[in-house]
Amino acid sequence: MELSMHCPTQSLVLLGICLGLSACAAKTPNYPAPPLFASTVTAYNPSVVPLAPSARPVPVAPMVIPQGVQEVGSDLIGEQDLLDIAVFKVPDLTRSVRVDAQGYITYPLVGKLRAKGLRPAQLEAQLAKLLEQSYMHNPQVTVLVRESTQNRITVEGAVRLPGVFPVVGSMTVLQALAKAGGLTEQADNRRAVLLRKGPNGQVSQQPIDIAAIRQGRLQDFTLLQDDRIVVQDAIYNRFTVSGAVGQPGVYPLKEGMTIMQAVATAGGMTRLANKYKAMIFRRGLDGREQRYAVNLDAIYRGTSLDPMIQQDDRIVILEAREKVIYDEALRFVGPVTLF
Repeated sequence: MELSMHCPTQSLVLLGICLGLSACAAKTPNYPAPPLFASTVTAYNPSVVPLAPSARPVPVAPMVIPQGVQEVGSDLIGEQDLLDIAVFKVPDLTRSVRVDAQGYITYPLVGKLRAKGLRPAQLEAQLAKLLEQSYMHNPQVTVLVRESTQNRITVEGAVRLPGVFPVVGSMTVLQALAKAGGLTEQADNRRAVLLRKGPNGQVSQQPIDIAAIRQGRLQDFTLLQDDRIVVQDAIYNRFTVSGAVGQPGVYPLKEGMTIMQAVATAGGMTRLANKYKAMIFRRGLDGREQRYAVNLDAIYRGTSLDPMIQQDDRIVILEAREKVIYDEALRFVGPVTLF
């Protein structure tokens, strides 16, 4: 005759084994809880451009708007712009002229005239005034900007359509990224760089947290003429889940992913999982690893917020000691045979 757990003798045996195994079980150290929304705050010093955890930070200059530099989409004439100038019923004065590096044009009967910084209508008025003074009565002058070498921005790196884009009207970083087809799956939306050339030719760098701009926590940058945006590849755009989950492994990290979503991606918790204490191992830019404890049960019941995970986080779902002990005891005792 075989009996299962209804036999008092077997219950005593099982209780003794459980007590013995529990005495040998190691206690889990207590670690602090992770920042609730760690991945929604700037995770790096805004005075440096962090390329990767193993890379040395690149110092950058503070981002300022240099004097004499215009926003993209401005209708102001700039250096190297190509202008179409026409005078009504005077074909000899209809021609294309290019603004030189100093911002001047050379035009018949007028000579050298500064065009940089003027709007086409302002240049029309100046040309008409100079022509009327000595050569003709009430000239009708038209100025069109055929090519604007300054009214452009460059977007490169981890975007779908990298390239140089002409701009009409003002443009921000997010609008420029949209024009470039958006980010690729390999893009690091927290580490882009805005490169800006000043009047003296020196290039300054500004780190951009694209995710923070999208979430409204950072103001979207207004671009200037000839700005360049570089979106970096996410070298560590992944996370690892191990321990008491259905499918432990390494998974791609999606924007805004939380620890509960990460656990679900790994197949959910097994029956031996300790839902009261999971561990997050997170390595900072200095290479040091920080450990955090997470109460998954509290998150599930809504009494605790679900923290977001970061790039290269390692999540370990611990096994509950009492569940493991009970499971081991069942396997050790097995069915009891009585005669």
